[in-house]
Amino acid sequence: TLHVLKRALQVQSCAELVERAKTATNLSLEASYLREISALEFFPRLQRLILRDNAVQDLSPLRDLPELRLLDVSYNNIRLIELPQPDLWVVGA
Repeated sequence: TLHVLKRALQVQSCAELVERAKTATNLSLEASYLREISALEFFPRLQRLILRDNAVQDLSPLRDLPELRLLDVSYNNIRLIELPQPDLWVVGA
């Protein structure tokens, strides 16, 4: 997952990734062969997240992202949806 996140955010080191995670508002991880997304809980400012075409099953790591407004989980294997954000638009769930 870290390699995928570093590539998506165009950073080289984990230190850079940590800094970008604090301020990133948009993230596209489409077709990244992801199964597990727990690292995304460290992206508190995310507003738009594209997880289309992966193998994600559990969305609970996203439950504490208060600014998340758009989530695309089309073409995944979602089994657990635990998303309390009332203004969240979910595509594909």
